[in-house]
Amino acid sequence: MIFSRGAQPEPLADPVPWRDVTRFTVGTVERPQSPSRKRAVVGPLAIRVPSGRVLYTPCAYVVGDRELYEDHPGHQTLICALDAPVEAESGERVHIVRDAAGTALGSLHRVPPKHRLARHTWRIERPDGAPVVGRPPRLSVGEKAAGLGVKAFTGALQMVGDMGAEGGDQGPRPKRASARELEWRVDGGRRAGRHDGQDSDVGKVVMASQGADLVKVLDDGFDRRLAFAFALIGDN
Repeated sequence: MIFSRGAQPEPLADPVPWRDVTRFTVGTVERPQSPSRKRAVVGPLAIRVPSGRVLYTPCAYVVGDRELYEDHPGHQTLICALDAPVEAESGERVHIVRDAAGTALGSLHRVPPKHRLARHTWRIERPDGAPVVGRPPRLSVGEKAAGLGVKAFTGALQMVGDMGAEGGDQGPRPKRASARELEWRVDGGRRAGRHDGQDSDVGKVVMASQGADLVKVLDDGFDRRLAFAFALIGDN
């Protein structure tokens, strides 16, 4: 933590429960620099929940580059861990996500583009649900008719991504101009005969992201650990 000479250091915030987090970023800044704070208050690298532009509370602490814990220091309570990535014959890069007992929660697949001018996409495979595909926003006819353009989509990220707009505040990871916007929809193309009773979920947007730094979970039933895993891996 950094503080002015002679001033008492600001205490680090206690972590909040991770299971119900709906928006988060990844970083070390807990209280950003502002007119009333000459230097930012920093803590350990963590998944952090923004409260306006004044506080980024940890909910999961990053250890190494593939583990998340509820506690710091000590790291006694594991939330989830990623296996080392493997390359599939299809060219996909696969990251398996496991819970504290070692049971697979799902896997993140970096899907290579079909031609040189395109960029990769993502797919999340879940043992208890249909796959979720992460692509740049593509609106259905109904969504267009409802006026849900790209600006409306990025509005879902505004609570997370609007950093540094007032008073010189700086967030944990400033939003980069090159960061891609992705929407994560339940996919119907790979699910035939696999997940009966879930047809109503096909096409549903469960998550929105800008790069791997700004993420909003839009479906309460979506496992936060899979969303955290994407943020750890990065959209690379």
